[in-house]
Amino acid sequence: FFFFNDTATTEIYTEQIVGSVRCVQETDIIPFAEECGYDLGKYDFRLKGVTTISIDPHKYGLGPKGVSVLLFRNKKIRRYSFFKSTQWPGGYYATAVLGGSRSGGPIAGAWAAMMYLGKPGYLDQAKKILDGTHLLASKLAEIPEIKIIGEPNVCLVAFTSNSKKVDIYQLGSCIQKRGWSILVCQNPPCIHFGLTLANIENVGLFVKDVKASIEEAKTGKVKALGVSKMYGASASLPENMVEEGLDVLLDCVNKL
Repeated sequence: FFFFNDTATTEIYTEQIVGSVRCVQETDIIPFAEECGYDLGKYDFRLKGVTTISIDPHKYGLGPKGVSVLLFRNKKIRRYSFFKSTQWPGGYYATAVLGGSRSGGPIAGAWAAMMYLGKPGYLDQAKKILDGTHLLASKLAEIPEIKIIGEPNVCLVAFTSNSKKVDIYQLGSCIQKRGWSILVCQNPPCIHFGLTLANIENVGLFVKDVKASIEEAKTGKVKALGVSKMYGASASLPENMVEEGLDVLLDCVNKL
């Protein structure tokens, strides 16, 4: 069983080698990429070995939070996800999902969003975001102190420092101070920026602020903030100590 993330699938999927495709972040972008002029290759049920595809309509589907879908290739495969009990004192019990009780509100909201936007709406969104992602990646690649990670081809751009004078976590703090919402990552240390309809028109401004943030980070006087500070500090700690710290954090969060 193989698990491939998003569009990083290949012809390795055959009837003998099967796998699941995780397509949660780009749910309503990559299905329209081909019509927008972008060739991302095969990643779906056109590959014989793809058994399931996970999607999140609450992301680029613009539905309310908490709506996730697992698509099965056929009914036979879907049967393996069913739970059945014929011995329960309350009668026969059967469910196709882990959550026995779920609100229908988010499902109705996701349906309403899809009906409102329709295929033309999602096509328009996909074209803007695909174009913006390639533009941002190309502009950031022109900055000597920046190194692009991977090949940004859908809606996310990850980059790290290409200079010993620029600490990536300090750089992240400088960018956040300028009002940008970014995700700070580890393994490798990097900054992860997602293109959305809310920021797609400001790619130029983001690049400008990244350049200004680089100059600020070079001073070495910047203090890492929030998650940047946490990742920077935890990098020098044993993994078991970090895990114990996370246990304490969850205890505090869930304390009555």
